[in-house]
Formats: sequence, structure tokens, C-alpha cells
Amino acid sequence: AFRYLMWCKLNLFKDKADALFKDERLSQYIRQNSPLRLMPDSFTYEQFCTMCVKLCCRKKPNLILNNYVMRGKVERVDDNNFRKLK
Repeated sequence: AFRYLMWCKLNLFKDKADALFKDERLSQYIRQNSPLRLMPDSFTYEQFCTMCVKLCCRKKPNLILNNYVMRGKVERVDDNNFRKLK
């Protein structure tokens, strides 16, 4: 009975379990490899662009920075300089 139950679970719910596991791994990977996490407290746009290239970010650096500013994680000091907010 136990083997049959496990066989049913593996065959009926395998696709859903794989999708959930993949989504969680992807979100952990993104959180761990955030360009902002690797930047110093004060940084320039060029430094951020360099980090994005190293991490092979899919989005353009200016769009990523704008998202960080809107979320309140980064403060724009001037056009080229930024500061992390705690």
C-alpha cells in the first residue's frame, strides 16, 4: 500500500512539485546574486554596470537601478552617484 501511494504521488504530482521547486531555486538564486548586494554603500553608475555585466543581468542596469530607487533601497545622490539605504 505504501509503495502504491508513493507511486501515485510521484506520478500525479511530479510536475507541480518540480515547478514549485524550480521557482523557489530561481528566487533564491536571484536574491543571492543581486548586484545591489555586492555594491559598496556609495557607488557610481559605472560600478553598477560593471557588476551587472559580471552577473549577466538580463535587464538594463538603469532599469534595475530605477527599481531599487522606487523600492527605497537606493538613494540617487546625483545623476552618476548612488547610496544604499539600510
